[in-house]
Amino acid sequence: MTWKVPPNRRVLRSPRGPKTLYAETEIVGKRPSRSRPGTGVVTFVHRGRNERDEAVCTATRAALVRCRDANASQVNEHSPAAR
Repeated sequence: MTWKVPPNRRVLRSPRGPKTLYAETEIVGKRPSRSRPGTGVVTFVHRGRNERDEAVCTATRAALVRCRDANASQVNEHSPAAR
């Protein structure tokens, strides 16, 4: 099987046979949208690892999300940066 991988994704090891795969997602950036008031752009990095904790794939993506309020760009008490 051949995988077509978009430029923002990388397959580091091709899984063969039955494997256990684990996924993790990290938010690496956020900013207010310049063109849509009340929304912001969040950048994510997704990583896949196998049962030996070796990286098998990565992907970076951005999503447009609705902001909670006008002060949503500020750190709140629930965010990891506030701890």
